[in-house]
Amino acid sequence: MKLACDLYEGPKRVLFVVIEDEKNLFDQTFLEVELWENWNIPVVRASLKQINENGEIGENGELRYKGLEISLVYFRSGYIPDHYPSSSEWSARELIEISKAIKCPNIDFHISGCKKIQQCLSQDMSLFIDSSSELSENTTEIYDFSSISPELEERVRQNPHDWVLKPQREGGGNNTYGPDILPVLDKHEGLKDFILMKMIKCKENDSFMVRQGVLKKMRTVSEVGMFGLIVGRGDEILVNEYSGYLIRTKSKESNEGGVAAGYAVIDSASLI
Repeated sequence: MKLACDLYEGPKRVLFVVIEDEKNLFDQTFLEVELWENWNIPVVRASLKQINENGEIGENGELRYKGLEISLVYFRSGYIPDHYPSSSEWSARELIEISKAIKCPNIDFHISGCKKIQQCLSQDMSLFIDSSSELSENTTEIYDFSSISPELEERVRQNPHDWVLKPQREGGGNNTYGPDILPVLDKHEGLKDFILMKMIKCKENDSFMVRQGVLKKMRTVSEVGMFGLIVGRGDEILVNEYSGYLIRTKSKESNEGGVAAGYAVIDSASLI
């Protein structure tokens, strides 16, 4: 965020786009404090509706919120349809996109995170990376329903526990797992909205987790996510680098993995 603000030609100010009844405040507040205490970069918080009511484009294409010029827009909402209940929210998104403020993410990168785009990228990774064969050995099978053959559908019906249906959604709670897939297949309606992915079988571990003040030993699985940092201007990539990792651990019985939703905890790696 600091780097993006440094690249912006104008005052440094970050706009956090949040939902109106935001409950996930803790990590957002840490970022806000870091920006101010280390670099004197102020943060403004607003919902899409509030941005529509109080935002405007200045004479030089800058985004202004309540008269304040914004250098960076950081989206902590706007990633599911429920965040756009009316035309006001869509108007706010359009206002942000056409302004010269830096967006995290802009609409192109936002869409690239959709499951359908992930499925398309997995079809021929040699288009994007030289060591695609090594990468393919460590990825799972992903299909859209235009490419699912009768033989593949039979594989799913014979072993539904090996598969998951994923819609174009983020934020958790949207996937369909195991035997629950079969009624969706039987309907043959709306299947183009999903991608079909073979379940990733993780190594299980014995862990101790505290839930509601009670220490419990349970079988768990962990998910490692890699952070990347990319900043661009048009077709020019200014920064593209690795920027850390996140490990989430959950009960092996849970399909969901959200930390704020209460399904998982943030973990750390023990390298041996």
